[in-house]
Amino acid sequence: MLLSKAHTSKFWRLFQDACQESLPIGCDKEVKDAFRKKIIFDSTGQTSLTRVRPGQQYELLMAATAEMSDNYDARVYWSTCQERKFIHLIGACTTQIGQIAQEPHAWSYVKGVLQQAHWPDDWQDVSSEMLHSVFMMLDTHRRRLLQRTGWAGAKHDQPLGFKPERTYIHTPAGLIIYRDDLPATPAKP
Repeated sequence: MLLSKAHTSKFWRLFQDACQESLPIGCDKEVKDAFRKKIIFDSTGQTSLTRVRPGQQYELLMAATAEMSDNYDARVYWSTCQERKFIHLIGACTTQIGQIAQEPHAWSYVKGVLQQAHWPDDWQDVSSEMLHSVFMMLDTHRRRLLQRTGWAGAKHDQPLGFKPERTYIHTPAGLIIYRDDLPATPAKP
């Protein structure tokens, strides 16, 4: 089994709601099993719950199961997983841009990126399909800022790669160091 007990128990609770909403009252175990296998296969391409991988496959399964239930909160939650992930990453990347540039309000850069791309001025109005592009643009800018300060890459203990939990600190000598063990507080728009 690739999923944790917590994952499977969430699935089974939501699956019960889906059965009550989508199947005839009093249907037998075979009908429920066929219904479960169809949801799993249609949403993930897997033949069994034991083969579903955590992450995107699990989220797709839960979104499909929620869609067949009468649970509006579950529908909203599971259908917006990717958007919530990218919003978190955008917030973390924006915070890092502000730390590197020593600008406490790096959201002005985000707004500039959106305007240049002729997208809505507020990142919350950007469609879910575009959020990945917004993150990639911000990460490119973050990398350029690091390179402008002389960062040479992981080989010199100056990684350019993105880690959401990374914090950049300016030293009195004018150098930038990083820490991955500090609690991060994402920037607020």
